Amino acid sequence: MLIVSLLLTTYFLGVRSLLLFERATHWRPLPCTVVASRVRAHSQKMRTGYAAFIVFRYQLDGRERASGNYELVEDTNRSYRDAADIVQRYPPGAQAICYADRRNPDQAVIDRSLPRGTSFALLPFGFLITLSWGLVTSARRRTGRKLRDGEH
Repeated sequence: MLIVSLLLTTYFLGVRSLLLFERATHWRPLPCTVVASRVRAHSQKMRTGYAAFIVFRYQLDGRERASGNYELVEDTNRSYRDAADIVQRYPPGAQAICYADRRNPDQAVIDRSLPRGTSFALLPFGFLITLSWGLVTSARRRTGRKLRDGEH
């Protein structure tokens, strides 16, 4: 059960973000216009986190499209100041570069960088590798002892 939990946690919090980031490095850069921007609050257990919510328009394949995804994976753990700084950089009417997925033209972001916390989300994978290495080493030792004991 522990191994399954570690695998699922690693995939959904780390590997999936890495795969999305890798795909996004091939997305097409396009000029876009910010339509709206604001700080959005998210209640999380005992504290409130904040995210930058930026809506922008862009042209792709002869059609005007819109997106509300500032980043690949919304970071709702920012401080109010950090989220407000992002919103201040993208006021309504501002011109920016956004990145659109060629395979899914309605998917676009302004910030396609690796999500914060991805490296932390990969820690369960490191624990899983260490656990596996320990189990293999222990099994080899037991097998070696049984062979030595059987020879004497």
